[in-house]
Amino acid sequence: MIIAHVLSSFGVGGQERVALDLAAAQRARGHTVIAVSLAPPPEGPLAEEFRAVGAEVVDVPKGPGTDVTLVPRLAWALRRRKVEVVHSHNPLPLIYGAPAARLMLSFMSVPPMSFTPAERHAFTPSTPIFTQEAWMLVICG
Repeated sequence: MIIAHVLSSFGVGGQERVALDLAAAQRARGHTVIAVSLAPPPEGPLAEEFRAVGAEVVDVPKGPGTDVTLVPRLAWALRRRKVEVVHSHNPLPLIYGAPAARLMLSFMSVPPMSFTPAERHAFTPSTPIFTQEAWMLVICG
């Protein structure tokens, strides 16, 4: 399986550590893993750690403000690598990663999309789809 983890950056933080641990475990099970950073250059310190566990490291930098070009650029990067699962970590990667995964629908079969918020209060209980108990959201098409 080809799995992409979409991250805000390769900085040292919780979402990056979780993705790195997942990437290492997924590689150990024989999966192809791609770690995608939405941060502008330079790469953060964990980029090398992703490479060390055998993950491909890809930068698809977000421009300032709302970047309307990011979704198609991210979709293209995922499509070129024939990604089968897109896992976003935190709201910013979800905002751009979910539409990019959806955009891939016009090119290939449905890529599953999963989301892991780093904190229980990332979404309020009144949010329709996301609740404090929603640790993993899978969008199946």
